[in-house]
Amino acid sequence: MSTYSVRELAAGELAAAASMEAELFSDAWTEVSLQELLANPCNHAYELRIGEDAAAYCLTCEILDEGEILRIGTLRKYQSRGAGSFLLQDILRRRAEITCWNLEVRESNRAAAALYQKCRFEVIGIRKNYYSSPTENAVLMQRKGN
Repeated sequence: MSTYSVRELAAGELAAAASMEAELFSDAWTEVSLQELLANPCNHAYELRIGEDAAAYCLTCEILDEGEILRIGTLRKYQSRGAGSFLLQDILRRRAEITCWNLEVRESNRAAAALYQKCRFEVIGIRKNYYSSPTENAVLMQRKGN
């Protein structure tokens, strides 16, 4: 069995995250945009490695005791194998001082919504036509407590 490990990334270590962005999202962020994101000390990037492979990443904004999951992605070959769950749960444990987390998820992304619900996120609202390519509602989710 391969070893799972999570680490926080520095601005110069975002090539794998940018590559995953391009594979997974129609509105992918570039490596430069990820570096610009991390120029703000409130923003963080985490990477899950399975063995030697960069398998998933997560981008967060963390201010005092509140956080937002800006983006989370798992390479397709690692989806449905617990990689995203491992990464998200590690971040939630690692950042236990954050007592309220928020995120948006595409209404059609049932797998991601199920992952978030497993991690105690609850639906708190809908943003109509929030996403483009294709146009779709965003489901707003929140987790309180740790």
